[in-house]
Amino acid sequence: MDELAKIVKPEDVFLFFYAGHGSMVENKFFFIPTESISLYQMDKLIKESIYSGDIQEKFKNIQAQKQLIILDACQSGGSAVLLAQRGAMEEKALAQMSRSSGVHVLAAAESEQFAAEVGSLGHGLFTYVILEALRGKADGAPRDGKVTIFELRAFLEDQVPELSKKYKGQVQYPYTFSIGHDFPIVIK
Repeated sequence: MDELAKIVKPEDVFLFFYAGHGSMVENKFFFIPTESISLYQMDKLIKESIYSGDIQEKFKNIQAQKQLIILDACQSGGSAVLLAQRGAMEEKALAQMSRSSGVHVLAAAESEQFAAEVGSLGHGLFTYVILEALRGKADGAPRDGKVTIFELRAFLEDQVPELSKKYKGQVQYPYTFSIGHDFPIVIK
């Protein structure tokens, strides 16, 4: 992230994608590497995992005025607001810039939910829906060959609960949080 902060420019689009284990403990979200065996013990999480607040600090140094953070992990909705935040000066500058700037976090599940894995889809359910959306299925009215952040959000909010009910028998609700404005992420 430090290396990216040196090369990413304000006019760039920054995309951060994480698919893996996640855990909310004491109102803190942790990214959990595969070698970690502890999901809910705070002392072990601090040693073996990455606190979302540490990632958020790195995001502050990314100059891109268009940022999309996608998290396919259990309980990832608990990190959405934190990861979208910047300092007060950055928020003011962002608001004064073009209408197509913003920070958007799309999380697979609410802070108390698990993110479904569906082997037959070849991905986590959330990642599968993201890929379908980016292939053009989220291009809403008017159909213009573009998929914007808000179209992607609407597609996720429609499809993830429906498909999770179908494949897992339980509804999974994605959690999204945005600061700023909509912008296209796919243009065909």
